[in-house]
Amino acid sequence: MASFKALLPDVLINCVSEVVLLPRNLKIFWSGLFVYFFSFLLLATRSSPPGDGRMPGFLCAFFAFVEPLNEAKLALFHNVPFSLHPVPYFSLLIAGWINPVFLVTAFLMLTDTHQRLVVILRVAVILMIPFSWLFFATFQLSYPREGHFVWVIGMLLVLFSERLARAHFNR
Repeated sequence: MASFKALLPDVLINCVSEVVLLPRNLKIFWSGLFVYFFSFLLLATRSSPPGDGRMPGFLCAFFAFVEPLNEAKLALFHNVPFSLHPVPYFSLLIAGWINPVFLVTAFLMLTDTHQRLVVILRVAVILMIPFSWLFFATFQLSYPREGHFVWVIGMLLVLFSERLARAHFNR
């Protein structure tokens, strides 16, 4: 046990020095990823009529991904009509795929591979984000809260970490 206590300060010093020595774009990237994951703990929605329609970000992400697939399954295999109108349904379907596409993009950015695909996926994520707003506008039973906006900011920090680092360096 004594050797572990002696080793702990060395490990902490090494971790801190590695973080300090990271290039600016990776500092922005990891900060953005932290903000992105932190947003899942915040409240992302609230219901329009007074009530407890609050949902943390992780539940919003889960339901946005699963609910359109569940609706499609019920309609296709059990002949149950859609409970959502077409615009909210398709906007939720697209918004539900933002997180998987973003995480693949972040991984490819981090590994510095498939740069053309990264550019395409970066644009796809940016074009998908307004579909979450379209869902809020057409569904009208809930509206975004701070977690939603922190989620978007975290994604933008990650997706544009290279450009933000270059812009800061060019000043």
